[in-house]
Amino acid sequence: MVVASWMDGFAYVPELLAALLREGLASRSSHRADLAEFAGREVVVVGAVQ
Repeated sequence: MVVASWMDGFAYVPELLAALLREGLASRSSHRADLAEFAGREVVVVGAVQ
């Protein structure tokens, strides 16, 4: 189960992961409205303080 509060303005992406965002290899849940593109794929969800 993934729970996202959709609270905007508190996003923090460490520089190490920011490069992955720029390359399209990672994304933030707050930037996704439709998760259908991930159907049938293996994904990793990383989070903290939820």
